[in-house]
Amino acid sequence: MTFIKHLPKPHFVIIWLACTLILPIALQANTTLEQNISLNQGWNAIFLKVQVDETDLNKIFENTPVKKVITYYPRHSSVQFIQDPDSIEWNKDSWLRWVSSESPDAFLNNLFRLNANRAYLVYSKEAFVWTIQGKPVLEIKKWHPESFNLTGFHTNPEINISFADYFGNSEAHLDLNIYQLVNSKWQRITAPYKEFINSNKSYWVFCKGGSSYGGGLKIKIPGINNFLEYQVHIDELTLEITNNSPDEMSFSLTSLNNNAVPLSLKTKNESFESIYEPFEQYSPKNSLQPGQTEKICLAVRRKEISDDQVNGLLKISDNLGNQYYLIVWAKGLK
Repeated sequence: MTFIKHLPKPHFVIIWLACTLILPIALQANTTLEQNISLNQGWNAIFLKVQVDETDLNKIFENTPVKKVITYYPRHSSVQFIQDPDSIEWNKDSWLRWVSSESPDAFLNNLFRLNANRAYLVYSKEAFVWTIQGKPVLEIKKWHPESFNLTGFHTNPEINISFADYFGNSEAHLDLNIYQLVNSKWQRITAPYKEFINSNKSYWVFCKGGSSYGGGLKIKIPGINNFLEYQVHIDELTLEITNNSPDEMSFSLTSLNNNAVPLSLKTKNESFESIYEPFEQYSPKNSLQPGQTEKICLAVRRKEISDDQVNGLLKISDNLGNQYYLIVWAKGLK
C-alpha cells in the first residue's frame, strides 16, 4: 500500500463538483465525438472528455472486461494522501464507485453516471480498447486549493506537450508536483519537462492556492451555457480566444460536420463596414502574444435552416498542443 504525504492543510474549503452540461435542447448526431481509450490489465487512470448519453453503467460496460470504476469528489477537505487504488476505503474520503452487477457488493454502488471532464479510475481484467461516444463539454477548470486534484487535460494527441510547458504560466502549479498511475501504483513524475501529457489519462496534480487555470488556450463564450446558442432572437455571437501561455500562440477555429450550422464570419473592411463571409475555418493573421485576446464574431444564416433546429461542432486547436471542441446550436425559423 503506497501513501504519498500531502503538503499543507487548506486555509478554507471549496466544494468542487463536476461541471456537467445540462442542455435544454435536443442535440443530434452532429455533436457526437468518439473517444478511444487504451486500458491495461489492472487499474487505469482515465480522463473522460465526452458526455455519455447512457446513464446505466451496467449497459455502458456490458460485454467488456471493465469490472470497477471509481471517481473522487472532494467535499469537506483537501487530499491528504494519494492512495493506490487497491488501498482506497470506498465508504470514506468522498469516493464514488461502481462495480459490475456480478459482484456481491454491487448493491453498495453510489456512482450512477459518467460525466464529461472527469477523471476516473477504471479496473479492467484484461487489456482492452474502450470506445465511447458522447458530446463534448467545454470545461471550466476549478482547482481544489492546497490539495492534490485528480484531473486530466484537453490536449491534442498529435502534438507533444510536456507538463512543464502546459503549466508554464500558472503560479499555482509551479512546483509540478504530479503523479501518474503505472502498473496500478502512483508514481511521481520526476522529469515534467520531458514527460508528455496523455489526453486520455488522468493524474494527481497539486495546486498551491486557488486557481482556474485551464492551459495556455483560454476560451470565453457569451451567455451562461458552455456552448454557442443561437436562439431565434440572436443572430451573432462573439468568441474570445486568449493566449494564456508565456509563448506566442497561433490557433485555428474550424467548423466540423460539413458546416451543419450555416455560419458566417463577420469582419470589418477599411471603411469599418461589416462584411460577412461563409465560415469554414479561421486563423488570425498574426500570432497572439502572451495575454493577447482575439475576438471572433460568427453570425448564423438562419434563412438557410430548413429544420426546427440544427447543431454542429467547432474545433479549436493551437500550435502549443491545446485542443477543444465546442457545440454550436441554432434555432430555425419554423
